[in-house]
Amino acid sequence: MLRIAVCDDVPLHMERLAEYMQCWSKNRGMPIQVMKFQSGEEILFEIENSGDFTAVFLDIELSGMNGMETAVKIRKQNRLVSVVFVSQYDIYFREIFSLYPVQFMEKPVSRGKVFFILDQILEEHRYVYESFQFQYKHRAYNINLHEVLYFVSERRTVKILLETGAEYCVYDKLDDIEKMLECYRAPFIRIHQSYLVNGRQIEQYHRRMVMLRNKASLPVSRGRKNAVIQFHMDYLSKRG
Repeated sequence: MLRIAVCDDVPLHMERLAEYMQCWSKNRGMPIQVMKFQSGEEILFEIENSGDFTAVFLDIELSGMNGMETAVKIRKQNRLVSVVFVSQYDIYFREIFSLYPVQFMEKPVSRGKVFFILDQILEEHRYVYESFQFQYKHRAYNINLHEVLYFVSERRTVKILLETGAEYCVYDKLDDIEKMLECYRAPFIRIHQSYLVNGRQIEQYHRRMVMLRNKASLPVSRGRKNAVIQFHMDYLSKRG
């Protein structure tokens, strides 16, 4: 699911943009959550309380904190968020591109342009940013798959461990996460009923275990040994 913020202090513009987004969601079969705000301060407060957005659509001229200032603060908290400025003025181009990568959509917005921008955002988060979005205890997260060491199933939750040392949890099944990651380029391999590992993080392969770059050793189940060996050979051939 894409979690999207729309910020405009003119309700008519905000509602029209949100309506086009819902049309895109139905057309593409991609679930979204659209939250509407009238100030940058409101968005920052929501992020502080309930977590990251996949994308933020910002009017530049807002009362109080303007769109540029808001975008800078959002990017400091999460570099993966897609920022789209929505304005009828192009005089801000020079300032906007100092926040690269960003996109610009001219007012009045059109259904076609909104569809085009959302298609690009979906593509970016699947194939460029390779970001994984999830919710845990009413808070949204957006993490970089390349930084994931592995997913491990623990009772009713799945724990996510990152190379930075950070740990997250999500209420989900490891089977479902494995299936979800099939549409990404990040090479994940199921080495055990309880472990889904980032192939880029594997440093050594052994008959009964793999060692990761952080020196963690994880077990390889007997039934998955051949698949792990084949995965390793395929991965080396692609790199070569």
